[in-house]
Amino acid sequence: MQDTFSRVVSGGLGTTNTGQAWAMGSPSDWSVDGSAGKVSYAAANVVRAAYTVGHRIPDPDMQVTFSVPAVLTGASFVAALIARFIDSSTFYSLSCEFNPGATITAKIRRHTTSGTATLASAIDIPGLTYTAGQKIRLRAQADGPALRVKIWPDGTPEPAAWACTTTDTDPLAITDAGDTGIYTWLVVGNTNTKPFVASFDDLEVEAIEYGGLVPEWTPRWDKSGKDATTPVAAAGILRRLQQGKSPLKSPMTRAFMRYQPVGYWPGEDDSGATAIGSAVARGRAASARNAQFGEDATTLAGAKSVIGITASTVLSGRIPTHSSTGTWGVVFCAYLLAPPAASTRILTVTSNGTVRTWTIDLDASGPTLSGYDVDGVQIATVPMGYPGLTAPPGWNAYSFNVMKIGSNIQVTFLQYAVGDPGAATFWYAQQTIAGVPGAPATWRVEGSLGFNEGRFGQLSVFNYEPPFVTYEFIDAVHGYLGESATDRIKRLCAEENVPVIVEDGESEPQGPQRVDTFLNLLYAVEDADLGILYERSFGLAYRPRGARYNRPVEMALDFDAGHIAEPPEPSDDDQQVKNQWTVTRDGGSSAVAEDPESIAKVGLLDDSKTINVASDDVLDDHAWWRLRLSKADAYRWPRIELNFARNPSQIALWRALREFFRLTIANEPSQVTGNAIDLIAEGYTMTFGPYGWDVALNCSPATPWLVPVVDDPNTRIDTDGSRLAAGYSAAATSLSVEVFDGPLWTTDPADFPLDVNIAGIRITVTAIAGPSSPQTFTVLRSVDGFDKPLPDDSDVRLWSPSYLSL
Repeated sequence: MQDTFSRVVSGGLGTTNTGQAWAMGSPSDWSVDGSAGKVSYAAANVVRAAYTVGHRIPDPDMQVTFSVPAVLTGASFVAALIARFIDSSTFYSLSCEFNPGATITAKIRRHTTSGTATLASAIDIPGLTYTAGQKIRLRAQADGPALRVKIWPDGTPEPAAWACTTTDTDPLAITDAGDTGIYTWLVVGNTNTKPFVASFDDLEVEAIEYGGLVPEWTPRWDKSGKDATTPVAAAGILRRLQQGKSPLKSPMTRAFMRYQPVGYWPGEDDSGATAIGSAVARGRAASARNAQFGEDATTLAGAKSVIGITASTVLSGRIPTHSSTGTWGVVFCAYLLAPPAASTRILTVTSNGTVRTWTIDLDASGPTLSGYDVDGVQIATVPMGYPGLTAPPGWNAYSFNVMKIGSNIQVTFLQYAVGDPGAATFWYAQQTIAGVPGAPATWRVEGSLGFNEGRFGQLSVFNYEPPFVTYEFIDAVHGYLGESATDRIKRLCAEENVPVIVEDGESEPQGPQRVDTFLNLLYAVEDADLGILYERSFGLAYRPRGARYNRPVEMALDFDAGHIAEPPEPSDDDQQVKNQWTVTRDGGSSAVAEDPESIAKVGLLDDSKTINVASDDVLDDHAWWRLRLSKADAYRWPRIELNFARNPSQIALWRALREFFRLTIANEPSQVTGNAIDLIAEGYTMTFGPYGWDVALNCSPATPWLVPVVDDPNTRIDTDGSRLAAGYSAAATSLSVEVFDGPLWTTDPADFPLDVNIAGIRITVTAIAGPSSPQTFTVLRSVDGFDKPLPDDSDVRLWSPSYLSL
């Protein structure tokens, strides 16, 4: 889109050079004088916005020049470009702000119904000032989640660096295609002479079709050395993420390392280990004797593995030297088979404070934290008991903190029963004694009869009061069990600093996060949710399963109108057909769904999938839904070609589309009459040339993702079992239908007409009569231009039934 504002308009802005109409509030404040657009202010503290209609772009690259009649006094004038304008309360403004003192500020704001948020700013850009009437060039991009602004004096070279950038991955981020335009604001407190009339000119808006990196350059020369070329191929972020990435650590290790411990021994070493590796770079491995590494963590799902304890196990480590803060704490996890009958020591920590030795012992009544001075005299006792679900068997997380308060030590003993991700309840006891806390030096775990066949892991030491039983701690301990697919995608991308846009929609609760590469963890979410992970600009995007249901038709094409460049080539093959699915939960049970009729006809076409869902309860639904998707009776359309040079009216619509859009084709070719072309564009190839712009779409049927909606009159649930009670000729218009399973067919006149499938023929039913089976169907024949006799016992089904969603 382009606008040079070379026309004369009062009370508005008219139409751009490229044919888009301007719309705005308060048209009387806008005008065009033949050389520039104008916006007039009679008073300060007023916002004005104008936008172009019918030019919706998801990712615009925009430029414009602004000028002001005088250097600002009292308060600033904000001149901005608008991106993704959905309505008057939902858009981005990317601004050049003219300040008092002739300085210029760049800012990026998000406007929503929740208010206006400043996402980034570059105050007083060095070396950039303005004078009255001087043209200042503003360029702004909304590129996926990335937002960018650069500002420079018009007529000088554009700077290479952006003045202001940010990445908006907030839940309020605006991701849909929207209009573009101009936004201005004369800030409250401005004292310039009124009317204050600002000018803008030379507006250019381009759509960013693709953003990627060029990973390799391969120069080529001819024999003369005078003709040099360098072919390039761009790639999105997935290429980089697939290269040379080690598995991410366990959720507990990642969370604990964010807490910056001074010492940390996760105990997640492989089964052949002979020492406990330190996760802290300056720490030393802890010694281990008669320990069983690589044991299953069971309900401590946030750990990769734990250490098995025998009666003769000894674990010991030296805590790295660290700065003393007057406060320190220790966190660890332990599992016992039963409350010990006799006192059983599970941890010893030494320090250089008044208490030289701290111990935690368990017996039949509960755990006790004890402190002993340099002479071995017990001077601190903090009993806990077994409140709630803390009694063995089971995992418990323990923490004790030592804090200096005046001339005393306050010691706090805490425990949390692991097992319920939704429970944030923990128990604690405290004691205050005279002395100094010192700093921890060593730790030791010894096996015993009471600790035999127990488990131990995740020992960490802090030089501050450690976070214990925070929501992040609880989530990490349980491996983020039950976290929604969309939340897991957002969290993982935030942890790895990867920009991501996550669309709205319900998604599947996930199982515990495993130890795997970042990209494989994302793919595991995609598999469990049946969502779509894809690239958008230089980041990622995710469409959850809930956003795939019942998508609106975003591109309506007509074969007779010449919208299709070449006749489409549908494929009625068995490439993706399956008649049996086995779905297994990672670490859990499995479920099988099958179509016996299909198996009898074509043989077994089976498939299986292991998914990381939160519960075995959903496996049956997942198996049946995957069977539904893989046996949909509809054509695949591997190639639908569009030619925008021949149909330029489609360009604006194309640029407003998002990935995986739904399209229909009316007046389909006679060869596929009766097969409504209702598709999802799974991908496309776009080819530009001097005289052409071609797009080849790769599509799949949309019908499997069209699901019933409560109280929607278009929702029709199919019969459980119906068949013809007799055979009929091709001309018969009254049919007797036997219902042998499930409820009768509707007789409500409001439900007609409806289409049924009998022996592969589409028949329109105009009425049904009969309070019991068999019922009488009044029908219209030859709906698709052909018909045939209908055999006795032919199956009767809805032509386009609705299927319940997963």
